[in-house]
Amino acid sequence: MCPSVSDHASSSNPEKAVPRVRVVLGSFMEQPTGGTQVFYLPENLSWEGHLNGLILERAGEGLDHYILDTIIKPRRGDVFAIPETVSSAPRLLLAILPDWDDGLGDEERLLKKCTRSILDQAEASGASSLMFPALGASSRDIPPKRAARILLNVIASYPFSGLSEIVIVCKTVDIFNAYGS
Repeated sequence: MCPSVSDHASSSNPEKAVPRVRVVLGSFMEQPTGGTQVFYLPENLSWEGHLNGLILERAGEGLDHYILDTIIKPRRGDVFAIPETVSSAPRLLLAILPDWDDGLGDEERLLKKCTRSILDQAEASGASSLMFPALGASSRDIPPKRAARILLNVIASYPFSGLSEIVIVCKTVDIFNAYGS
């Protein structure tokens, strides 16, 4: 059983449809895959990180070919919906993540833009659920508490219309606790 924090985001506007937000501790790849999953790559489109390797392994080399043939000069904050012909189960959204440089540049603004673009793509595609890997697991990542604040604030302020659930999967207890505080 995975610990979880439910209904994290709330809206001050009762008319606004707000999806249920769950934060869970566990492996991203072992979560139920009924909805759309988000994964992050750097601007150079390299498959850095263990999770990205697992996603590529599951989807097959067609995903790598599609990305390299289709996505030309991505910019930090861009988001791309991977077609069902490339990865149908689960649906994938690729987000180009800014490198975190101690937060001294425009990384926070770009992470907010990236998160809003992910939500835009999910809504536009008709997704009912969306799963994010929590940021902050690698040494070059955004600090977990800051990532949690940014992600949850963007979710809380987003004008949802169709998403019913957002799941944020935390790889470690420290990251999980960052989302719970």
